[in-house]
Amino acid sequence: MFQVFVLLVLPFWTSAYSYKGDKNVQKQIETLQITVNELKDLVHVQKQRNDFLELEIVKTRNEMEQMKEIHLYEIRNLNSRVSNLELIEAKYNRVLKTLKRNYTDIKKYVYPLNSRLWRLEKIHTAMMEVPQGLRNLSDANSSVDKEKSENGNRDVNRIQKRLLTPLISPSTSHNGIAFYAYMSSILRSPSPEHVLVFDVAKTNIGNAYHPNSGVFMVPESGVYVFTWTFRIGAINDHSIQLIVNREDVGTVYLQTIDGVDAEATGIVVAHVNAGDDVFVRTHPQLKIGTGHYINSNTFGRSSFAGWKIF
Repeated sequence: MFQVFVLLVLPFWTSAYSYKGDKNVQKQIETLQITVNELKDLVHVQKQRNDFLELEIVKTRNEMEQMKEIHLYEIRNLNSRVSNLELIEAKYNRVLKTLKRNYTDIKKYVYPLNSRLWRLEKIHTAMMEVPQGLRNLSDANSSVDKEKSENGNRDVNRIQKRLLTPLISPSTSHNGIAFYAYMSSILRSPSPEHVLVFDVAKTNIGNAYHPNSGVFMVPESGVYVFTWTFRIGAINDHSIQLIVNREDVGTVYLQTIDGVDAEATGIVVAHVNAGDDVFVRTHPQLKIGTGHYINSNTFGRSSFAGWKIF
């Protein structure tokens, strides 16, 4: 009986079980289908994002290329401008060298011209005084003739001497020739062949020293003593010359060490002629460094002096 029941129920039980399994598979398939659809949506969204990113990358790359071209263009312009500025600088340097050379050449001629001008002024002054002297001489001759007729030949020499004596100007050497002057302030970074101007003239017997130019214009030929003193700061070196016209007649060199100021003095005995220019200048071949100076104050004067011996 049981066997018959089993045989009768078994087909229905297996069929129900199969139906239940198919139902689970269908649910899994539906779940998988939903997952697949979601993945498709995600892939689509990701593809859209990737496409957008690619477009942004292309756009950024194009912008970078444009910026690169702009920067390269600006760099080329800057290089061109730098090259032009270097050319201009080189041109100005050449012009500056030419101006310095011209300035040096001009300085060589300025002081002789000042000397010539001074001599011409003296000649002009003397020529302006000639008519008065001739009138005095004419008056003297008239007086001589009158007194000659009155007093005879015996008094002629005495009268001529008395009348002509005022026409002879006293010699400068009777009062002597001497000068002494010093710098009133510091002189910073003087150039080569720079004439030192000692602008404070304490002694100027004969008025032959010119404090505005630093030049002593010799009024009378003779033997003179000239002395010059210069003071410099620490870690400096200077070479100072005494010049007569264009000739170096004396040079003094001084070099100082760190923390020590010093001064040097030169003395020259020389025969000079009337009209010569005597002055003190820096050496033409010694380049003074920036910041170097020639000092002059109450603690030590840079000075220039001279006097005639005979």
